[in-house]
Amino acid sequence: MRHKKTSLNTPTTPQTLAAQIQKAVTLHQQGQLDQAQRAYRKILKRDKNQPDTHHFLGLLLRQRNKPDKAIHHLQQATRLQSDNALFWKSLADALFEANQPQAAHDVFQHC
Repeated sequence: MRHKKTSLNTPTTPQTLAAQIQKAVTLHQQGQLDQAQRAYRKILKRDKNQPDTHHFLGLLLRQRNKPDKAIHHLQQATRLQSDNALFWKSLADALFEANQPQAAHDVFQHC
């Protein structure tokens, strides 16, 4: 059975978006970081305003010891969903890992 590939112009329903995010998270949890990173980026290419996807990609980039890139995505997550304390904590952790303790302290005050 052949499956039709969806193009970037194909509308994404909340259900398909949720399924795509879940698939990416599952890959991430299984340690398939390259595949998970590609999946997160594909989601963000379709919709750059996905706070959960920015958060998960930020966590993955922290795992890969890329705190500066992680910080960018974690900042996007907090910008898009400023009431999510977990996003702020993740950002503070990444800032601390990037040797930015004052910025991390300032962000922890927000949590």
